[in-house]
Amino acid sequence: MADDENVVKRMDNDKAIKKIPYDEYIKTATMFFISDRVESQFLKEIDDATSTLVAKMGGILTEDGLKEYIQCDTNSIDNLLSIMNISSEKFKRVITTLRIEKGHHISGEWDLKKIRRMMIERPSFMDEVCDLLRSGSKDEKYKSIIPSFYLENFRIDNSTIARLSNPDDLRRLIKKGIEGKYNISIGNAYALEIEKKIAEACYKRGILFEKNKKISTLGKTFDYVIFNSETAAILIMSSYNITTSSTQTRYKESAENAAAFIREYNKSHTNKMVLVNILDGAGWVGRQSDLRAIYLCSTYLLNIKTINQLDDIVQYYC
Repeated sequence: MADDENVVKRMDNDKAIKKIPYDEYIKTATMFFISDRVESQFLKEIDDATSTLVAKMGGILTEDGLKEYIQCDTNSIDNLLSIMNISSEKFKRVITTLRIEKGHHISGEWDLKKIRRMMIERPSFMDEVCDLLRSGSKDEKYKSIIPSFYLENFRIDNSTIARLSNPDDLRRLIKKGIEGKYNISIGNAYALEIEKKIAEACYKRGILFEKNKKISTLGKTFDYVIFNSETAAILIMSSYNITTSSTQTRYKESAENAAAFIREYNKSHTNKMVLVNILDGAGWVGRQSDLRAIYLCSTYLLNIKTINQLDDIVQYYC
């Protein structure tokens, strides 16, 4: 009986779409995804910010000038942090620390827009944050709760104003301040390209797919699910440019759990499911231990340069 089962397995494998070899996946991986639309958008944003920032921020050396600037410019906090060489994430942590020190109930961290809004709505909070920005590096009350390593740049003085007179420095600071936003936009552009390829493979065959679909039998939500009639057939996970080892490991564990559930499901169902992972980015190539595990547990591992194989996968399984 075991020999008969092995014959069936071999026959099935002969018919199936072959998985791209791991080394070929690495050779075709996109280290940095480039979107002309996103590049143009951010170059224009940087140019616009550089040309207008000097005039807008000319009075921030005084307390009244700083408050006026924060009230008038919706991007004031972003711009101030850029010119002061303070990361937005670190600034948000500092604000959360101040809120805790005052005994506020903390249910989550405020983003920069909310911080500015609360400053405008609460004059006492405006005073405190402006005081922090202008002279926090020298104030003993802040040194007791914020490490000097982070607090050092919390000052607005003549050297801060001098940066406004150097377009190259100003441009560099603006780029640093919006790098996170740029990375998100590139990730979104990558996801749109992947979705376009999935749609093309499905629509020309009249096949349905859903985005962010939860498969109740597996208890997991997938980025995309392609259906064979009304039954889920191809389950897709996708991500671009995960760079930290902890996040990669969590992604790997999620993929392995999904693959294990799919194997159990397939044992008792005639309509089989397959797992497709679509990954790209320098982070994955630079740190491959979790990537290899994802390759092993996935039915197929693709990237944007090999995404056309999805057309054959849809044809075969649907």
